This record gives sequence, C-alpha cells and structure tokens, in this order.
Amino acid sequence: MKNILKNIMVIILLLAFTTLGFRNESSTKISAVEKKDKYIVFVKQKKEIPMELQSKEVILPELNEEILEEKKIGVVNMTNVEVKKWEKSDEMIVEKDIEVVASSKNIESENLFGVQNMKALGIEKNKFDSLNGYINVAVLDSGVDTNEDYNVCKRINLVKDEQKIVPYFEDLTGHGTSVVSIMTDINPNVRTYSLRVLDENNKGHLSEIVAGIYWCIDNNIQIINMSFGTKVDSEILHEAVREAKKAGILMIAAAGNGGEQAELEYPAAYDEVVSVGGVTQSGSISQCSSAGSRAELMGISEDVIVDAGFSQVGVVEGTSVAVPQVTAVAAALWGKDTDKSADFIRTLLQYSKQKNGVVNYEFASTHYKEFEKIYKAPIWLSGLKSR
Repeated sequence: MKNILKNIMVIILLLAFTTLGFRNESSTKISAVEKKDKYIVFVKQKKEIPMELQSKEVILPELNEEILEEKKIGVVNMTNVEVKKWEKSDEMIVEKDIEVVASSKNIESENLFGVQNMKALGIEKNKFDSLNGYINVAVLDSGVDTNEDYNVCKRINLVKDEQKIVPYFEDLTGHGTSVVSIMTDINPNVRTYSLRVLDENNKGHLSEIVAGIYWCIDNNIQIINMSFGTKVDSEILHEAVREAKKAGILMIAAAGNGGEQAELEYPAAYDEVVSVGGVTQSGSISQCSSAGSRAELMGISEDVIVDAGFSQVGVVEGTSVAVPQVTAVAAALWGKDTDKSADFIRTLLQYSKQKNGVVNYEFASTHYKEFEKIYKAPIWLSGLKSR
C-alpha cells in the first residue's frame, strides 16, 4: 500500500511540474508576443497611413501629431509580430522610435574658454553686432530658459511627457540654455527658435527630432543646431534631413563623444549635415571627439564657460558645445548677404577653416569677395583645401 501511495505522489508531482513548466512556457510566449514597443512609421509617396495602424497610434502632443500627420508619419505601439508584417510592405518604412542623447557633460576646471578667448575662432567680441543681418536659427535641444540676452522668438515643446513645463524655466538640464548662451555670446545677431526635443535626462526620441526638423522646413528656419546624436542610422530621420536640405536649410550637428576610433553619430554622419568635432584650448583634437579629424569642422569642446540655466554659470565639455560656435559663425557670414545659399555658407566655412579644422570668421570675412568668385567657377570645388 505504501508503495502504491508513493507512486501516486510521484505521478502527482510530475504532473504538477509539467503543468507549471507548460504554463511558464506559455506565459513567456504570450508575453513575448504581446510586448509592445513604440515605432515610427513613414508612408512613402505621402499615401495615407493604413487604418489598422491609425488605431494603434500613440497619443502625442498636439503639435507633434499635426506636423507628423501632414508628412504621413505615424507613431504607433506594435508587437514584434505586427512590426514584421508591416516591414514587408514596399509602401512604408517602420523603425523603432530610437533614443538620441545630448553630446556634452558638466566638468570642473580652471582652464576656461569663454568670450575672452574667441580669437581662436577669429572673432572679437561685438565686432559684428550691427554689421550683419539677422538669421533664423532653430536650436533642437532641451529648451532655453528665459534670459533678456537671448533673442528667443518662439518656444516649441515637442516632448510628450513634459507638456506642463513653465516656459520661463523650460530647460530642466541647462543643456539647451548653455548651447544658446555660447551662440549668443559669439553672435548676438541670431533670431533663436527653441524647439524642445530633449527631456529632463537630456534624452529625446526620433519622432520628436523628425517633427522638429519638419517644423523648421515649414517655418522659414535657415540654420538648425543639433547638439545631440545617436549611433543608430534611421531612414526616416535621413528623409527629414534630405527634405530640409532641399528647403535650403543649413544643418549643423555634433560628431559625438566616442573618441577618434568611433564613427560619426547621426544626424552628423549624413552628407547633408555639417559634422562638428572638438579641439582642446591648445588646438589639438580632443580625445573624446568622435571620428577625430574626420569631422567636417571643429570648435572648442573642452573647458567651455556657459550659462547653465537658473542663473548659474557652468563649465562643460563635449562636441555639443562646439556646434553652436560653428552655428554662430555661419549665421554671421550668412548675415552679410541673406540671399546666399546654405551650400555657399557651408563651403565658405570649409574654405576658411584652419589646419586643425576650427572655423575662422576673420579669414572668411576678409576673403568673402574672393571666395564668391571661386564659388562661381565651374571647378571651384576641385582641390579645395583648408589653409
């Protein structure tokens, strides 16, 4: 009898373990199938987004939704199974709503780069305060705190989960404010449009960046400053960049902080965008600057004094802070003749850069007329080298 009971108990235990194992396996499969992530969908030839996907769309800030809908772009929650289904379509591109990150960090240093050292860029403070025209510059970043020294014409918040930010102190990290403070210190003749695409952790998403770029296309922006990056290539982002170039916008972006062996980050890696790396105060390539000398242009990226927001002064490093230096010089040169094209300004910057790649306003300004003739020549680009 005892043996029979033992056998029964063994059978019961085996059945229990088998059942539990089956349930765990089943629940794992179910959770894997049902797990949803946020994806961005771009419909080619501007066709309508399929109704099946419209029912899955993520709730976005009203402005984001309006901008993206017009471009036939949707942000949807989908399972892996659904993604694989739509990826097979020739009529659309489906990509994960990837993350982008700001390209700088706060540091402590006694070797400071500020307005007093702008001679590295061929600039003297207030040299062109009233000489050049105003240029519309969109800063896609973490926002800009209110400051009477910054000529902020408009503020747009594209961050989904942070719509109740008070505009007076909209920059929760100080990153965007630091970028604008550098740009304004160099060139006061900039009309700034603050497009908030980075959150309280200095992170943003592809959908917010794309919405920001399309907003710029529709609102007469001449230069877009992008002090952030991602290592992930995106056809949807690249399409927005191509459209901005067609619209005559000059785009300037951070190379990244991965070091010389690292590749340029996106969007800086796209041919349509000016990639900006960093140098030390002594002029050598910064060890943290992605792609080293392969970046198109350079700015000072170490020990840079900035307005860090909330009336605080900070010291930062990274290619993020090199970008607004190039943007400021580009805007100053464009202000000489606003009828010039973005390509003219970009090539003038290349023509006038120093051996280490750092932009030089004084050289570009002095040789402006000379460059006009070179630019018009049939083979003007042939053999173009920095000094």
